[in-house]
Amino acid sequence: MRINSKKLSKKNILKNNKVLVFSHELPPLGGGAGVVGLQYCNELYQAGFNVTLLTKKEKSYPNSLKNIRIIGAEYIPKVYLLPYVFALMKVKLNDYDYIILNDMVAAYVAGFYFSEEDLSKSTLILHGSEPEIIYDSPDIYQRITLLKFFYNKALNKVGKIIAVSNYMKSKILNETPFNDAKKIFVHYSKLGSPFFPLSNKPTKIEKTKNKEVILTVSRIEKGKGFLEMYEIFKKLISLDNTFQWTIVGDGSFKSALVNLINKDKMNEYIKFVGKIDRNDLIYQYNNADVFWLLSNYKESFGLVYLEAQACYCPAVGYKKYGVIETINNNKTGFLVENKEQCLDIFINREYKYFKKSDFKEFINALHLSSIKAIL
Repeated sequence: MRINSKKLSKKNILKNNKVLVFSHELPPLGGGAGVVGLQYCNELYQAGFNVTLLTKKEKSYPNSLKNIRIIGAEYIPKVYLLPYVFALMKVKLNDYDYIILNDMVAAYVAGFYFSEEDLSKSTLILHGSEPEIIYDSPDIYQRITLLKFFYNKALNKVGKIIAVSNYMKSKILNETPFNDAKKIFVHYSKLGSPFFPLSNKPTKIEKTKNKEVILTVSRIEKGKGFLEMYEIFKKLISLDNTFQWTIVGDGSFKSALVNLINKDKMNEYIKFVGKIDRNDLIYQYNNADVFWLLSNYKESFGLVYLEAQACYCPAVGYKKYGVIETINNNKTGFLVENKEQCLDIFINREYKYFKKSDFKEFINALHLSSIKAIL
């Protein structure tokens, strides 16, 4: 599965170098895995590869995929195996030089349907919650459909495995039966347009006047730390009411959060933007003074922290799991251990004293081409 670096020059890459990207998740639905899958498609296409994307069927796809062949499989909640198998029966896998299995569903389907030869030319991407979902707490449906068995088959037979962080690599080795450390390579997910090169573009939204804007971009789920962040923010407002918390995203905890805000009469300090197009996120980052997300999940990485810093917006996250690898502590953001540290940062406006040169150095060091890594 190694590719000679000489083949990566635009001069030598030929259109008949065919890549199949299999990604169940894809924006605007899904999470970070879908964002990464979209970036793989775009980067490979721009490098000159002939790219085909296999994903769930949608009415429309991101505009950046307009030049890429898309095979859409009918999506039936939970019953994703058979639709993908039917779609794959129309695909000649032998025609592809490389296959990327971008998420858990793709790896599971490949373990069920792919031959050993097909798996040997495949790269499997590890994004985050695979140990919990597959090995720790599979539901009845996942046990019946043998998710663990076929995922294990893919994990052991693919030619290469990419972990999105060092934490993710250690997690899969320590929390699952898989123990072939030499087969797993760490590669940080690349920031796509419009976040890289680093953005310093004028904002499309009016800069909030006389307010310090704290921004969160995330699914609004209780496990993402919204209850804890709300308690910190409420305390902050009691000490200094010149702050506004802007929340971009949607989720199952939004209703409960809104009820709390209404009960505490905090409406004027918190703004919900809802889900927006990824290309418009840049304007939210540019309007913000600081970004925060205090997730309680075992985050394997965290692209939103990098997106914020790529817009010169300092990021605040917990000092644990993969988040540690996404923030340059005390230079482009803060890794905090408790609520008090976070509150002090806001009250003292410690996020205002960073240098643009430190943001550039940090983001540029992480922003390596995905092509060499994944093929």
